[in-house]
Amino acid sequence: MVGCNFWDIAEICADRSKLSATGMVELTRSYETAARVQRTIERDLPDETLRRYDQFRQHVDAFIDMPELLTDLLFRFLHQNGCRLSNRAREKEFAALTDGEAERTEAIYQQTFGSD
Repeated sequence: MVGCNFWDIAEICADRSKLSATGMVELTRSYETAARVQRTIERDLPDETLRRYDQFRQHVDAFIDMPELLTDLLFRFLHQNGCRLSNRAREKEFAALTDGEAERTEAIYQQTFGSD
């Protein structure tokens, strides 16, 4: 239903003149529901994800000095690996992190995003 309008939904019925008032009300409700779902997908979810990402970055920046690109890479690795840094990432891209710093960044990600 994303990207459709009221008349796209109404054309489910072959002949609009046969739509009852009740049918029009139901189609209107369906359209309104589809519009809310579309708004959630296109605006609300990305806004919430961005807000959480900013929160994650602020918490990491508060205790470790890391370039923004490296913080973004850290975020992506944690996202891809279920809130944990892989051993390879710990040994290569994030070898400079102490065990405590790595654990703390994993905890920050977990607190900010849960197991999304």
